[in-house]
Amino acid sequence: MPGRVRLSPYYFVTGDTVRLGGILATVVPLDKKLIHGMTDAIMAPCALETDSMTTETGEPSR
Repeated sequence: MPGRVRLSPYYFVTGDTVRLGGILATVVPLDKKLIHGMTDAIMAPCALETDSMTTETGEPSR
């Protein structure tokens, strides 16, 4: 579906540390003007996974 995308980042705060938790992508058809509350929208979580996100033991890095 050709459309427009709104990317909404969300963050997690633990103590004094803030880290990007992910991004929510909302896609709406090109002919629609509004994104918020759109019944024809597609909402999908986005993530980027790289080797640097895990330690040598395979545990997630913090």
